[in-house]
Amino acid sequence: MHGGGVWIVVAKAAERVGLTDPESEKMDERFSAHACRHWFCTHLFRAGMSREHIMWLRGDAPLSAFDGYLHLNPEDVRRIYLACIPQLGI
Repeated sequence: MHGGGVWIVVAKAAERVGLTDPESEKMDERFSAHACRHWFCTHLFRAGMSREHIMWLRGDAPLSAFDGYLHLNPEDVRRIYLACIPQLGI
């Protein structure tokens, strides 16, 4: 499934259960896969995960020359991620 397919599935499910107003222009009134991504990243950061580890999970490209020298180990990211999850309260 590609990104557009995910967006449609999430949007339809959110509409079915009343989590969204598809006519609204306000992002916080429209539930989407993108809104989920914002929520997830914000809450991981608040739970103590570093910006670099969140960027790695998101698949973001390095933003600076320094970032190119960070070689994050997937097992380290996994360990930190699992440590942050209980703090999210989900």
